[in-house]
Amino acid sequence: MVNTLAKLARGGSVLELGLATGRTALALAERGLAVAGMESSPAMLDQLRRKPGVCGIRILEGDFAVMRVAEQFDLIFALVNTFSLLETQRRQMQCLENVAGMLKKDGVFVLELFQPLNGEAEITEEGIRLSFRHELKTKTGPRFYKGLLLYPPIEVLDALASAAGLKLKERFGDWRGSLHRPELGNHVSVYGRA
Repeated sequence: MVNTLAKLARGGSVLELGLATGRTALALAERGLAVAGMESSPAMLDQLRRKPGVCGIRILEGDFAVMRVAEQFDLIFALVNTFSLLETQRRQMQCLENVAGMLKKDGVFVLELFQPLNGEAEITEEGIRLSFRHELKTKTGPRFYKGLLLYPPIEVLDALASAAGLKLKERFGDWRGSLHRPELGNHVSVYGRA
């Protein structure tokens, strides 16, 4: 995954949506890329700020669905269903519009999505809605919180991206570049500006 993202960045600037504790951003910064990340969770950012190498990442604290900076990037990405945490189609659309505005002319936006399999799922016009329970390890022990995912089917995602000014360039089944199999629902999609 890191090798693919670094290659797509072409030595340029990178923005991660949903920075969390910085696992991927730190690896990209170690490769000499100019890395920024958006994150709304103070708990995640507290963990990130304690890690070595964090000074190589520009942290933008806020909701990546609505946050937009004037700077443009060579690569913007959201991993492991982070995009699906935007629990309405309106918020997903707003995010895609902001991404299109923050991409350089030849930049790319990469989304990694997995079709939800566990939990209470509901099929809607917007996609698969799934409630889940997540564990966060803290100094005082584990903390649990409930979350909601909205997984957009590929045709919905591509329509939203198109309406936002993005165009699909490539789609893979995984980070090794395997053929995408629509019946599985898992994909790594690469978009550019339309």
